[in-house]
Amino acid sequence: MRALRPAQRGGAAEFRTGEDGGQSRMTNPISSGEWAFSTIAQHDATRAQRLEQAIEYDQIIENLSSTLKKAITAGDYWLGVDRYRGCMRGIVQFRTQPELYDLFFNARTGYRAQFWTSPRRGLEANADCVAKLTAALKDHLPNQFRAREIVCRTDGFTREDEDAGSCAMASESFFESLDSKFSKIWVCERLIQGKPGSLVSLGEVHSGIRLDVRRWQTARAPYPSSEFAWLDLKGGFVGGDQPKSPETRAHDIHYRGWS
Repeated sequence: MRALRPAQRGGAAEFRTGEDGGQSRMTNPISSGEWAFSTIAQHDATRAQRLEQAIEYDQIIENLSSTLKKAITAGDYWLGVDRYRGCMRGIVQFRTQPELYDLFFNARTGYRAQFWTSPRRGLEANADCVAKLTAALKDHLPNQFRAREIVCRTDGFTREDEDAGSCAMASESFFESLDSKFSKIWVCERLIQGKPGSLVSLGEVHSGIRLDVRRWQTARAPYPSSEFAWLDLKGGFVGGDQPKSPETRAHDIHYRGWS
């Protein structure tokens, strides 16, 4: 469960890029007037074209599942747990290809696009993705394993996540968290390092070129290098309250593109 030497951006991608004209399975596809890649095209025409020809959402999450399986085999992932009011949740971080990261987060057929269509659709899309990734984990994780104990400190304005060391974890408890309706997938903002100390902030996910989505006035389209193209799967806190309800999160993404 350690980060390996990243592949270089620009190498052969291990997923379908959609050059064959693959279209979204969404009943009402998002129009280019509502969600455009004009600003991206000014900086990187190839990237903009790839986003225009994005594969369907179910293909994206299928590719993410395959990527997670490969990451587990290669040891290119992290498992963690954190707590809220004494209740535990499971955390899975894994690295993906920058191009797949881009489709997942920024395409009209991607994860955020499902929430753009409606909060309800976003919740359903999130559940589909979480279920697919959790199934991949269940096929590969042993009954007992080591995870990183993550402690979150916040004063209401700033936040710092710290690795407090390794802890023993039973897969039954871990998957109880991931199987929860409160589980979610998102781009990784704070990366586990596998040693005590502060998690590394991936500030690049808050920057990037503007994503031209009419409803989201400040939307960005992060496209990190392979070293920082990590996703973050988090379960629900088992047996207790959640800091934010799935419905509130869904409305945040629907109206602002971020939560």
